[in-house]
Amino acid sequence: MNVLKEKGKILSVIFALVLAFGIIAPSVSYAFATDGFSTEPVSSNQSNTDPLAGSENWTPEQIAEFLKNNNTQPTTTQTSSALEAKAEPYITVKNNQYVILDGAKSVLTTSEYSIVSNVVKKSNTDVIAGNLLINPENKVAAPLLTLRSFQEIEYTSGWNYQRLIFRSDRAINTAISFFKFISHGYSVEAAYAAAIVTIGGTYGAPYQVLLIATAAFAETFILAQVTASMAGTLQWAQDHWPNNYIAFDVNKITHMWQAYKL
Repeated sequence: MNVLKEKGKILSVIFALVLAFGIIAPSVSYAFATDGFSTEPVSSNQSNTDPLAGSENWTPEQIAEFLKNNNTQPTTTQTSSALEAKAEPYITVKNNQYVILDGAKSVLTTSEYSIVSNVVKKSNTDVIAGNLLINPENKVAAPLLTLRSFQEIEYTSGWNYQRLIFRSDRAINTAISFFKFISHGYSVEAAYAAAIVTIGGTYGAPYQVLLIATAAFAETFILAQVTASMAGTLQWAQDHWPNNYIAFDVNKITHMWQAYKL
């Protein structure tokens, strides 16, 4: 059973933020690092690991373990950024889409290839949906459309990450408020799912119904925590680097995120 209806829920928040704020830059400066994991990270005390990583493969027992152990992520086979390093040389751009070269099959395991392939497919879907143009030299995708003349948020992405660049305090504060708003919505949804579990248990509902309700609670409860943590990461960056350009990256494979100043 999948804990998430669609793992892309977390990443879709990024797109929603850009659209809600109504600001997309028309061009990209390719001078800064494009790997998504360089320069200054957030505080070492600031957690930036998405507990949803690998959750699409959780069993009912793992869901129960997550809820029982104070929201500790169950053991999964999800790989780290080492997988990205292995796959990167075999990712290219053709016809404004990311393509995996055949040589990747001799380097990646079947499981690794499947993970990379799924991420590439989702990234290609994002390119089409967002009307993005991929720079074939560094494989960075950026929007072609400008919604406002004064760009305070710049959006770019790669085959394995999404990035928001904030160019004003107003933009950062808007993002923080947005993530908190999304988190609150998930919290309300989780409370509703938890209520269903309680009522079902009281009246002896079938185990299958209880399991579905528990999964719904786990999904929304974790999403609430994740988006709240995203808000916390940006708030930390805002507190430590005021009046600076700040980038916020979300890794599509590990579902980790970080904020850093450019």
